Amino acid sequence: MRMHSSNRRTFFKVAASAVAIPQVALPQTVEQRVSLTGDGVNLAPKEYLSLLSKLEPSPDVYMKGGAVEELEKRFAKALGKEKALFFPTGTLANHVAVRLLAGERKHVLVQEESHLYRDEGDCAQALSGLNLVPLAPGRATIKASEIVEAVEKAGSPPYPVPVGAISIESPVRRMTGRSFDFEEMKKISSYAREKKMGCIWMARGCTWRRRTQGFRRRGIRSYLTRYTSRCTNTSMRRLEPC
Repeated sequence: MRMHSSNRRTFFKVAASAVAIPQVALPQTVEQRVSLTGDGVNLAPKEYLSLLSKLEPSPDVYMKGGAVEELEKRFAKALGKEKALFFPTGTLANHVAVRLLAGERKHVLVQEESHLYRDEGDCAQALSGLNLVPLAPGRATIKASEIVEAVEKAGSPPYPVPVGAISIESPVRRMTGRSFDFEEMKKISSYAREKKMGCIWMARGCTWRRRTQGFRRRGIRSYLTRYTSRCTNTSMRRLEPC
């Protein structure tokens, strides 16, 4: 999709600032465009090298700070949070966020078509002992009534297994980018808050998590519209709507 030259400059300026690196002009041999089929700017290897050679990143040393710590601080400040954590992959961010929210309650409700369940090599199960329970096969949206039924079924005698977290991906890549129904999302949020369960919303290229206690009504839509395009493989600690 081609863009007017002034719009292209604005787009790449915003994109560069979002990942906390100095703004550097792309190689002149590359036609600037917006790709709606994947992440990144789709440069050839030599073109990436040319771009990287123009950057002046600070060295990054384990436990001594550097570029990664600067990136985390920048995101924490932008979102008004005490701390942000950078992960090298979205898979790792998803896994850690769900693991922390679930705690000792290893039962986690997920969409059957979600990235966490279908495309992450069972990492949450193998590395954290989580039991991912798939719901809504062939659909992007899990109905709130289905969540209630699954929670009650898991917690029923004689061997109750309480649900620790609910994971919702939106948009759902395997469903051609369909979004989770917002009204159902609000119902699920209220129910999770009532039951004191963790709840996580994942957007493609972006993961944020929050404790359901203290979640305000307008928060979900606010974050979907304001931050989906600004976070990349980043998980925010105790991310709550402002």
